[in-house]
Amino acid sequence: MCANSNKHNVLQLGTFSGQKEYTVSGSFEVGGLFLGKTTVDLTLHTDTADDFYPDDELFVDSYEVGVIRRPRPIDAAFNILLTIMILLNNILFGLLFELNDAKLIFKKPVAPIIGFVCQYTIMPTVSYIM
Repeated sequence: MCANSNKHNVLQLGTFSGQKEYTVSGSFEVGGLFLGKTTVDLTLHTDTADDFYPDDELFVDSYEVGVIRRPRPIDAAFNILLTIMILLNNILFGLLFELNDAKLIFKKPVAPIIGFVCQYTIMPTVSYIM
């Protein structure tokens, strides 16, 4: 039985019973180099092996943990700048697009159809597989 306590980085484990009862609590800190999810394997050992626990293992369990980055002011500035740049790009593209270009696309639609199919079917499928 595992429950996170109110304190940060403290993991309290319940009472282990068998022929003997043990109550264990403690803390550990996990640091990550990369963002994402991973598994922490936890094994508790006794000081000495006895008849009840010959391999001296009291508890073995795995916990899913996630590594995230704290939000920084530069992240918000980047998001705002990126939004403005995308809006500006779309507006300028719309200003440069002429009616004659649209007529050419509708006369020979093979290339835009191939691009559409690749963008919305092949690329997501390859991304999901990887």
